[in-house]
Amino acid sequence: MIIAQNAGMMKKGRYQMAKRILKSESKRKYDSEDSRRRLLRAAIDVFSSAGYDAATTRKIAKKAGVNESLIHRYFKNKQGLFLAIVTEFHRLSVLDAEYPSGQTVEEEIHQFMQFRLNFSRKHKKFLRLGITRAIIDPKIREQWVTLAKNGTPKLVSRLETLQREGKMKREVNLEQLSLLITSITFSMSMFTEVIFNFEKEMAEQVLLLGTRLISESLAKEN
Repeated sequence: MIIAQNAGMMKKGRYQMAKRILKSESKRKYDSEDSRRRLLRAAIDVFSSAGYDAATTRKIAKKAGVNESLIHRYFKNKQGLFLAIVTEFHRLSVLDAEYPSGQTVEEEIHQFMQFRLNFSRKHKKFLRLGITRAIIDPKIREQWVTLAKNGTPKLVSRLETLQREGKMKREVNLEQLSLLITSITFSMSMFTEVIFNFEKEMAEQVLLLGTRLISESLAKEN
């Protein structure tokens, strides 16, 4: 009986130890992800306000409230941190883009283009810097190109649904269409928001015109 009790206590002890280890590992993982997110947010602010050359890893770490060594652990160096921001921007503006779905082709295209325009408007300083860096830094340029080649899966998926419902021509290649829409939106965002800073009303009117022209060309003939 004593042996059985000891075995039970040992089993319980191993369970408690494993539980503590898992809890500790979970906490470290959370702390790591939290520190990484804080560094990305701080880096966006520092890069946008100071520019690439003047933005030091020390300034970024100080703003994030973490040790500077974490930048080297997670991103290797300043360039690696900048590349991580580019990837994060692509995730937020394309892969995980949060915008309402449209019931018609025109509505869907408009919602997507409006979302991208608003995103560019919100982050115009960093996007301006990102384009500049892409011109002079081959690694950053390659990163932009690689991400762009991944396409816009959410937009394509929604357009496929509309196409199956008979709301647009079946012969339209949706991958090519999404690339066209993304290219137009990117060019428009750069032109109206990042480079020339047009008035919001003018940008919205250009957006509506572009949406209408594209959707009319896609409509099925009666």
